[in-house]
Amino acid sequence: MTWRRKHLTSLLRELRTTLAAEQLPVRISLSPGPFRQAYNLWLQVWELWAMVELIDELVVQNYAYSVKGFTCDLDQPASAQSA
Repeated sequence: MTWRRKHLTSLLRELRTTLAAEQLPVRISLSPGPFRQAYNLWLQVWELWAMVELIDELVVQNYAYSVKGFTCDLDQPASAQSA
């Protein structure tokens, strides 16, 4: 699965580069699930994408079944770093 994650990241880098070269006034936004879920199920490495500024806006979806679960998802390092 690592190679698929790398391909998604490469695609996003290519998109960012192309948009910058064309000087288009657009923003790239992403609304993934909590990091572990997004990483394992959808191969999204959004923590990296946010840190290296491949995305402009990040709105993490969180549909936890309890306040404890909600808090746990928000307390993950990836969520804190990208805030």
